[in-house]
Amino acid sequence: MCFTADSGVIITKFPTTGSFELIKNLNTSCILEAVRQSGLISRADIARQTGLTPATVSNITAELLELGLIKEAQRGISSGGRKPVMLSICPKVCYFAGVHISSDILEVALADVEAEIICQEKALIRKPAKYEEVLEQAIELIKKLAALKDIDRISGVGVSVHGLVKREEGLSVFAPNLGWENVHIGDIFKNAFNVPVVVENDVRAMTLAENWCGFARNEKDYIYLYIGSGIGGSIVINNEIYEGFGGYAGEFGHNTIVPDGPLCTCGNRGCLQAMASETTVRNKFIANNKDSQCSDYNFADILSAAISGNKPAREEILQSAQYIGIEVGNIINIFSPSLIVINGRISSLGSVVLDEINEVVRKRGLMYSQNCTRIVFSLLGDKAPIKGAAACIIRQLFENPREFLRLRS
Repeated sequence: MCFTADSGVIITKFPTTGSFELIKNLNTSCILEAVRQSGLISRADIARQTGLTPATVSNITAELLELGLIKEAQRGISSGGRKPVMLSICPKVCYFAGVHISSDILEVALADVEAEIICQEKALIRKPAKYEEVLEQAIELIKKLAALKDIDRISGVGVSVHGLVKREEGLSVFAPNLGWENVHIGDIFKNAFNVPVVVENDVRAMTLAENWCGFARNEKDYIYLYIGSGIGGSIVINNEIYEGFGGYAGEFGHNTIVPDGPLCTCGNRGCLQAMASETTVRNKFIANNKDSQCSDYNFADILSAAISGNKPAREEILQSAQYIGIEVGNIINIFSPSLIVINGRISSLGSVVLDEINEVVRKRGLMYSQNCTRIVFSLLGDKAPIKGAAACIIRQLFENPREFLRLRS
């Protein structure tokens, strides 16, 4: 193990010839992230926050300025001497493509370094969804958007897709709603653009978006829960998504809520997904309102009716919220996170649903644990998947800026 008093960084590796460069990359990433998180920050404050020496901060920020990743902004508030020069991220230094592939929609966007979407386009995925056709369409949409914004070259591509994903291989292992198995998405985009590519599961991408530009921006440990036609989630520990052995951690939708309950798509009974998903709410609402003119309602119709005051529609959604509350209480008892972020269209009912969830948590969660956990609805809404796709690749720039810029040059 090697330690540098100058950097304040401990590296859990044996010394190698590349140790100095590794430490420098870690320090550069640390400084760049401090600037991003703060928005505006002085060199002195970077040194205080990171534990790096003023000389190290000065040298690395000079390099980041030269690379164009940060810029000097206005002067800060003086604490007795000269006003400090404030640093901020330079968001337009390069652009990234985000691609979100859901069960029926292809969404493509271009984003800046802060994951702000500058343009985007959506297209329906026609079934059967041949992966060659869908990915080729995505490639053409990226080129179209780049030409529209007069961008000569994108710096990377991030892809979020539902189902099982091997991120390191850029592989969609199984996307059940698309009928895809073992699709090498990463290779296809690399061949098209010759830039770094990251492929991630859609819920994990949304989790990263929440950390990048949502409620979890300053959180190191939190839980993300997505409620849709399926229910999934992610566990974030020390700024990293915990994947578990095999990579399948966070499947909160398949925890049993009601023993011997309805059959779930996973083969189990009484899973949260079988009790509280959008599909379940729709099916139960239609089954309980056979005499009304609701037989062709989809979840959006039921949600709209609930917002308008339709009592049966609201009751079905609140029943779903109660089951979600049970799971949230379980999550708090197991993980005791500082934050749980819930996303999905159910959040459109706002405090009505959130109050129901909190009430169940109060009844079922351990008092001391639940008092330490904040439960919120995501503000990113349906923008989370595409922002997350972009953030997946942007994060690589922040983790190793020199290497990333070398690969894209």
